[in-house]
Amino acid sequence: MRSGYQPGGTAAPIPAHEAFTRLTAAAVLLDVDGTLIDSAASIEWAARTCAEEFGIDVGTLVEASRSGCTSRQMFAGLLSAESADAAHARLEELEANALAGLRMTAGARRLMRSLEGHRFALVTSMTRRVMAVRGARVGLRLPGVTVTADDVVTGKPHPEGYLLAARLLGVDIRDCVVVEDSPDGITAGRTAGATVVAVAGDSRAVNVYGAQHVVRSLRSVAFANGTLTLPVRPAPDTSHQENM
Repeated sequence: MRSGYQPGGTAAPIPAHEAFTRLTAAAVLLDVDGTLIDSAASIEWAARTCAEEFGIDVGTLVEASRSGCTSRQMFAGLLSAESADAAHARLEELEANALAGLRMTAGARRLMRSLEGHRFALVTSMTRRVMAVRGARVGLRLPGVTVTADDVVTGKPHPEGYLLAARLLGVDIRDCVVVEDSPDGITAGRTAGATVVAVAGDSRAVNVYGAQHVVRSLRSVAFANGTLTLPVRPAPDTSHQENM
């Protein structure tokens, strides 16, 4: 776990033709897998391989790997304590070596540049080792506060990670904005007391997993002068529901 934050940098410009929502934030707390790094293929390959080696239903483990919880939490309900420890270690090894196809998500690099010089943190369910490897692979420089699965007793959807990040940054979690893409992560941010922005891809749900704000991607999301700016998302077409 690293404490403090790095100064320097200015906000990147955002397109002038879009409509935006502006959120005041003492700090921005960001998930990594799926939010900043597109690691879906890596995660699924590692989960499938580990499931086959430990006799776990492949579909069950792949689905659990997408929820946002830690690997220890995934295995706790599937294996004995001894086997769960072995599976956790094996999955970490697989994930640390599954680097093909890793890339920053759309808009993530630009958002990270806009956050330089401001209070922000990464809060991930990855272990410290996997976080370091994936970050290095895609050129993601870790901020001063990076909370990993190794730094908490209970991972997402428990709020411990986000509460810890806010405390290390010296801010009230209620004044923070959390940016997340997974059900467990969004729940963790909401339970902690933060304002949550869901990165929902093509999902048409306005209120994804209880997040107060929804964006399709991090394109046009930027931070400047204590404000996180989000493109306004059009309301979904519900006419087909009215005709049902």
